[in-house]
Amino acid sequence: MKRNNTVYLLIIALVIALSIASLSATAESGSITALANTTSDENGNYTFSNLPAGDYVISVAYYTPAMGGKWFTGRTYTSVGDGTAESDVAVWLTFGSEEDANNIRNASIDSSSLTGTSTISGQTLAHKMGGEVVAMTNATVIISSYLKGDLDCDGRLTSTDALIALGMSTGSREPEMAGDMNGDCAVTSLDSLMILHAE
Repeated sequence: MKRNNTVYLLIIALVIALSIASLSATAESGSITALANTTSDENGNYTFSNLPAGDYVISVAYYTPAMGGKWFTGRTYTSVGDGTAESDVAVWLTFGSEEDANNIRNASIDSSSLTGTSTISGQTLAHKMGGEVVAMTNATVIISSYLKGDLDCDGRLTSTDALIALGMSTGSREPEMAGDMNGDCAVTSLDSLMILHAE
């Protein structure tokens, strides 16, 4: 029983520390540096070429004036081998914040590492009311390399990432496999601690 209490107290201490850290992290810029950007076509399709083998995050932002004006955002993680094509990589969009959408739309582009021979392509999709799948046309699509554990896509591991992972471990956020630091196919409080330790 004593061991369970110790683990419980460590998790509480982590939550408090991360909450304090997240207050200061919100003052930092949410800017994203991407390798490339594009706009989805009339069928919601996108393609990124000349990629070196590696791990990538594809982020999408879309605005509709319907319903009084709404932002949609989404992202997905994928990997590609050297000289291969990864197709049918769907990015599902849901209601998002204007801030997140603008971070994607205004991402700075550094294409200097686009010297490979691999391709990633797919479609930007969402569910309409009633469940019908719809392609999101004219959406801003960016691709970035990602660092495992970098859940806010800012290119570094910070206490903000650990806080996001902790939220995923408690079920208050949808889990993303980029937060799985120990490779057990789940995002747990241990992953949050590993991100915090790597900071």
